[in-house]
Amino acid sequence: MFIESNMPRTLDVGGVYIQPFINQVDNKVWNKLMTEGYEPYVKSLVSKGELIIHSNKKPTVEIVKKTYDMALLKSWESDKRVGVLATTRITEQKEWLENQKMKQVK
Repeated sequence: MFIESNMPRTLDVGGVYIQPFINQVDNKVWNKLMTEGYEPYVKSLVSKGELIIHSNKKPTVEIVKKTYDMALLKSWESDKRVGVLATTRITEQKEWLENQKMKQVK
């Protein structure tokens, strides 16, 4: 599953760190957190629009567009379940991130 954070800081939900923008979280881990009492807190964040829960099993083009984690993008490249359009967007997103990195170096 994917969790989108619209907050400017990293959020700790029971030891799962949710960074700004897109995060990939194992369904079993997330479901366990919800049964351990974090559900009211998460529902509060969702109702405020600070978190968006995406139940997709694979990244879509829209999810890739909101991903700024290079390691996560690289992990999706080798995932056989990722569609052609998302794979193309992954390549474009990685190139964009690299260009941004180069601009910072100059």
